[in-house]
Amino acid sequence: MNKNNESKYPTLKVIMLYPLLGGLVGGVVVLPFSLPAGLDWIAFLLIMAWLVGLTPALFAGIMLAYFKIRILNPEHYLKAFFIGWLATLLPSLLTSLIALIGESSVNHLIRFVGGSILFSIIGGVSSAILAKFILPKC
Repeated sequence: MNKNNESKYPTLKVIMLYPLLGGLVGGVVVLPFSLPAGLDWIAFLLIMAWLVGLTPALFAGIMLAYFKIRILNPEHYLKAFFIGWLATLLPSLLTSLIALIGESSVNHLIRFVGGSILFSIIGGVSSAILAKFILPKC
């Protein structure tokens, strides 16, 4: 790869589109599990997913742009997944730890940490899906 190609990395595009679309894509990923709840609940779910996913998706976009991740082969989707997973796991665990203040139950700890891990997997999947459309392919 020549130096001219490296300078054309769409840093601003990645940093702007990931937070705008990341939470929404994450909401669409969990949408099949909420279809029985009705249309009002689905609209609420998508709005909340967008709001909740905004910060982790911003972190993911910044990290992807910083490392200049490109999709050159299928294995690079794993990089995008891992960065999305990590960018979602850290704020999710922090939020869980804050929620656990004053709780002494091991069951609460397991539930919050398990929820954080599941939430971060959704963030990783969302990041990999967005990589298909946002990250450069060369």
